[in-house]
Amino acid sequence: GTLTQQVTLNSAGNVGIGTTTPEEILNLESSGAVTPGLLHDLYSATDSRFPYLGLRKSGSNTAGTLAPTADGEILGKIVFKGVDSGSSYFRESASIAALGDGAPDADTQPGKLQFSTSDTSSNQVRMTILNDGNVGIGTDAPVNQLHVGDGTDNNTWIGVQSTAGYYSGIKLSRGAGDWSSTANNNFGIIVTDAGIAISKFTDPGSNVTGRGDYLTVVNGGSVGIGTDAPAYTLDVRGSGATTLQVKSANNSDDTQLKLQSNAYFFNITNEGASGNITYISD
Repeated sequence: GTLTQQVTLNSAGNVGIGTTTPEEILNLESSGAVTPGLLHDLYSATDSRFPYLGLRKSGSNTAGTLAPTADGEILGKIVFKGVDSGSSYFRESASIAALGDGAPDADTQPGKLQFSTSDTSSNQVRMTILNDGNVGIGTDAPVNQLHVGDGTDNNTWIGVQSTAGYYSGIKLSRGAGDWSSTANNNFGIIVTDAGIAISKFTDPGSNVTGRGDYLTVVNGGSVGIGTDAPAYTLDVRGSGATTLQVKSANNSDDTQLKLQSNAYFFNITNEGASGNITYISD
């Protein structure tokens, strides 16, 4: 039969599989209506054993010589490329890069990951994971576990969207999160059928049963405290005796309740210095 060349080793030491002109140390090439892949199969009954792909870098120019790498140095990168409209060159479209994130010590090299994508003008870092686990989206210097934006964009949003007729929100808890206990501060902000509510939750998952809506803002801006169907601009309800308090931190200062419609108003003032209650209308 006819022999077909499958592997090429050129004078530079580059290996080509599917190509006779390898451009790098290892160059794989396929064509046509195919979905080529790389497989590394491991057959092992030992849980601690696994196949892996390793990218390693030393700070030395001499092969086989180990030298410390530097803070901020790129240690490895996976690059995804497509061809530009002029069909002239493979252009970087997205990448995942590992960099040093702090000076190495005797037994570690702190690292971070950067995820980048290209728009029509440039390749930019979109998400960063630092060595302490902080995640930054739109910032490469996150100071919280999740940090969105770097203060340079005019508008920054976090979108949470559910199927119509269901709920979306954010749940917040402290400590071990014993959600079954009403004594723990397990709260959330949730979009409900009524509006947006600050609620107490008894389930850490997507379940919304067993919650209590403490404050609800409905469409139109009316606020309900103790009710999710406020009948007035501010509607405060309690199951028993209910008190609405207006208090000054300084006992000598006045406190005031002002009711106004157009140019007419009615003020109830508690004069802190004298203790008198005055009523003024116009």
